[in-house]
Amino acid sequence: MPRQRRGVSLGTFLISVSSYIVAFIQHYYDTLNESEMSSVFFSCYNIFMDIKDIFSQNLVQFRKLKGLSQRELAKQTKLTQRIINYYENRPLSVPFANIETLADTLDVNITDFFNRQNKEEHNQFGSLDIRWIKKMYDIKQLPAEDQKEINRHINYLIEKNKSKKVKN
Repeated sequence: MPRQRRGVSLGTFLISVSSYIVAFIQHYYDTLNESEMSSVFFSCYNIFMDIKDIFSQNLVQFRKLKGLSQRELAKQTKLTQRIINYYENRPLSVPFANIETLADTLDVNITDFFNRQNKEEHNQFGSLDIRWIKKMYDIKQLPAEDQKEINRHINYLIEKNKSKKVKN
């Protein structure tokens, strides 16, 4: 089992962010009424609770878009499949070094793990067959001229099927 690198964990990162939020609240304490203060605290609580879900959902989505299984991602990152599974299921803590490794392997920015995805877009592409996702990744690896040829062929087939629908 690979040794986990030491570094800043997601929990530590959130604690440091929360200190800025507390400083903000203290600074504006006199200008906020009780309802506004309550709203700020409630929003912060929701952010901290949701961030684990957001990270997990995005990790799964980026892994699938890359056409990788948990085992394949684990091998490429030198993490274990068990750790990848843990990260995909609301982890309590993720070392920042592992977030960097995952981002590098999946070709995404670290911040992409914490962005909310458009649910409609996620559902539309989340339901794609993994074999199509792998094919798209394979196509991306082809020379530009081959990619253009594939695109022309796909466009031809789409137009051909549109014509059939119009005739019927």
